[in-house]
Amino acid sequence: MHYRVGEEHYNFKCGEGLVLNSLVLPDCETYIITGMSNGAIRVYPWPLPRMSNVMPEVISETHLHTDSVSSLCISVDQKYLFSASKKGVLMVCAIKQMTTGHVEIPFEKPHRSLYNEDSVVQLREDVEENKLNVIRLNNTIGDVMSKSKFQLQLMKTEWQDKLKDHVDMSKQESSIQENRYRKLQNEYEKALREHKSTVSQSKNSYEKKISNMEELYDRKLSIEMARYDKLSEDMELLRMHCEESLREQEDTLQVEIDTMLTEHRKQERKYREELQQLKEDLRENVKKFEEERRQQESEYVIVEEGAWCLFLSLSLSRIISPHSPTLSFARSLLIESNFSSLSLSLQTLHTDTSKRFKR
Repeated sequence: MHYRVGEEHYNFKCGEGLVLNSLVLPDCETYIITGMSNGAIRVYPWPLPRMSNVMPEVISETHLHTDSVSSLCISVDQKYLFSASKKGVLMVCAIKQMTTGHVEIPFEKPHRSLYNEDSVVQLREDVEENKLNVIRLNNTIGDVMSKSKFQLQLMKTEWQDKLKDHVDMSKQESSIQENRYRKLQNEYEKALREHKSTVSQSKNSYEKKISNMEELYDRKLSIEMARYDKLSEDMELLRMHCEESLREQEDTLQVEIDTMLTEHRKQERKYREELQQLKEDLRENVKKFEEERRQQESEYVIVEEGAWCLFLSLSLSRIISPHSPTLSFARSLLIESNFSSLSLSLQTLHTDTSKRFKR
């Protein structure tokens, strides 16, 4: 048995071939009750000795069960011990109560409330009858097992026959498949040989075609290279010719450009001189125009004043009728812009008027 006290672990021996299945500690904590694998109830002092691999002192040992004890329990009043075995047997034992003077207290019959109400109590005759029933059931089970063994043997024989038939059929099928495999193997080898010969022929043909194509390519390449060289020479000659032509054209154009620039400069000088001459003529004409305009303005003012005075004098004297040609002529004179002809006309009008006055 293995137990621990605080942080220390201990174990002790129960005896050779014995196993401790259950234990219970009363409230007094002066001893411990254990259930053993041989059906005995042992009482050990508590606490156990703190030594390993030792067999503690056994206070008492009682064999209550014929098989291993499965569980132990103490009643609430600490007077009775209940033990149960693996076969389902329940035993009740009274725990001796001692006074302080080590006088045993009289035993009292346990009350029914201490038992499980679901438990059933049987008579010895019923137990014997149950044992006979168990024997008969065991015999029946033996008969059934013998019959089952016989049927199993029959089925085994039948299955062996079927297995033999299946094995024979499998061997036949395997022989058929083997013959078929050999036939397919032969066909495969034949096809492989034909394929290898075809591949070798194709390879030879391919190599031959490749060599022919390489020769043809070399010939075409040599032709194209010669053509390329010729074209390169022609291109070089053409480039040189074009460069020479360009230089000649540049020279010619440069000469023409120089000539045109010279002519343009001459024309520009000529036009500038003409423009300068025109500007001088324009200034002189403007001066002349201003002088003539000032002279004409002065003459116009004089003539206008004289004409109006003459017109007013004639109108007042009623010498000239309103519809006479002399008055119309005087009006036209007022509109004329030529000052010299106006003065001449006024002189003529004055002469005509004088003649009329004389008449």
